[in-house]
Amino acid sequence: LLLTPAVGAAQTHPPMRPLPAPAPRDRPLTTGPAFHVDPTRGDDANDGSAARSWRTIQHGANRLKPGDTLYLRGGVYREKVALTRSGTKDAPVVIAAYPGELPVLD
Repeated sequence: LLLTPAVGAAQTHPPMRPLPAPAPRDRPLTTGPAFHVDPTRGDDANDGSAARSWRTIQHGANRLKPGDTLYLRGGVYREKVALTRSGTKDAPVVIAAYPGELPVLD
């Protein structure tokens, strides 16, 4: 659980651990099949492309095959996720933060 105060809100105590940093912006995207999830602009009826992201991690995870990457766009995901798919040594399933963004699973 990652809590940050709202803009202008008083912070009652310092964080107990350092806040995570976003993934580096210059990290290259994968070359294989990639899908995207966005908790604010996505819709699970979309196709999972960068322009038409899914909304939930679970919806995306259910569709992954060996060699696929699921990019999590920045924002807060309030869901439970059960991973039921796996990749192989040569074709792993990857779930990663989109470069330069910070996804938070709450």
